[in-house]
Amino acid sequence: MFNSRIGNFGLLVLLFGSRAMGLEVFDGACPSNMTAVGDLDMQRYMGKWYTYSMYPSLFNKVTKCRSIQFDKLPNGKFTAKMTELHSIKENLVIKKADINTVDSKAGKIILKTLAPAFVGGEEMYVLVTDYDTFAVQFLCIDAESIINLQYAAILTRQRSPSQAIVFLAQQLAQQAGIRIDKMKVVPQNGCPPDT
Repeated sequence: MFNSRIGNFGLLVLLFGSRAMGLEVFDGACPSNMTAVGDLDMQRYMGKWYTYSMYPSLFNKVTKCRSIQFDKLPNGKFTAKMTELHSIKENLVIKKADINTVDSKAGKIILKTLAPAFVGGEEMYVLVTDYDTFAVQFLCIDAESIINLQYAAILTRQRSPSQAIVFLAQQLAQQAGIRIDKMKVVPQNGCPPDT
């Protein structure tokens, strides 16, 4: 399920060209026992999500005020817009991505990218969501089965969610195979309104 293979060139692109996404390095191939939402309802998934916690970047940095907005265009296609404050300069960073396809049965959102390491797009899985309060996203890149790079994030609909929501999301993320101990909380205090 999560077995996008890349070569050495792709690995270098990921290591040095993708600072916006937190990637954690693990030994071996991508996990084969992870499952995603069986019937992803993109209409309900649309809207704004705040990143509560995530695997840090390869440089052990976590940006501030990170959020992602999923919208539907008049032509029926979906888009994603990620905003955050730069970890050093604290200026607003906005990244937009078209969504190539949504595979509802597989719980998969395929983001369009120009990176040569992702032929066909980045496959982002929604492991679990209740649509109203939290979601867990996951992506895994298998680098020749020697190592794998994983992105995982717990998203919430509120910038400052209740502890009950956080606990439930963490519990379900852990049951889905996410290493909660590797995640870092994304600071969401003092954020500008456009993040």
